[in-house]
Amino acid sequence: MSLKKDALEALKTKFEGIDEKVLSRIAKNIAKTAKDEDEVKASVEELTLQGVIDAYTDSRVTEGSEKAVKTYEEKHGLKDGKVVKQTKNEDDDDDNDDDSNKSNKNLILSYRFRHLHDLLCYKKKRKVLNLD
Repeated sequence: MSLKKDALEALKTKFEGIDEKVLSRIAKNIAKTAKDEDEVKASVEELTLQGVIDAYTDSRVTEGSEKAVKTYEEKHGLKDGKVVKQTKNEDDDDDNDDDSNKSNKNLILSYRFRHLHDLLCYKKKRKVLNLD
């Protein structure tokens, strides 16, 4: 068996009821540092439940931060914090932004037109009623 499988089996035995995904991550780390089965067994014996919780928490935090950075870079056209050339898809997004800007401008113009229309109607009513 490989060191990872040995570590996973030992972890399953020691920590019954803990999800295999959690233990698999820990087994992978143990397999990286251990050179033989004796070191795997020693590492598993040293591990406590708090250690399992901490290792899982650390892995989730790392995954979350990596995903956040990846999402941010994709959104802003970055790679390793540097601007990359825009692809055709990003150019399409710019077109959508232009459409959005046009819609916003049309909305503003519509609002201004409505305001002017209301103002003219108000003045006409005042004139008809001889309130001026």
